Amino acid sequence: MRTIYKFKLKATDRQDLALPKDSIILSVIEQRDEIVIYALVESEERETEVHEVFIVGTGHPARHIWEDDDLEFLGTVKIMMLVFHIFVKYKAQGGR
Repeated sequence: MRTIYKFKLKATDRQDLALPKDSIILSVIEQRDEIVIYALVESEERETEVHEVFIVGTGHPARHIWEDDDLEFLGTVKIMMLVFHIFVKYKAQGGR
């Protein structure tokens, strides 16, 4: 069954995000001072795909973002006075 799930991100520059196979990332938001991704998933899918997520703060170096054509911008999130920009690099088919 297709269901929308929430996935919390860590406050780190780069991390792996395991999603059920063929998931579609819908949005990224701030929720209770955390960064979360919402994705449309097949809830009974047991196989996963691991994608790379990058978080860059406004004013921080972003050379790795600039140089990687395979990254997709997901959105901008504000937590208190800090602004973060979230990108994903899909490692397998799926996503958008």
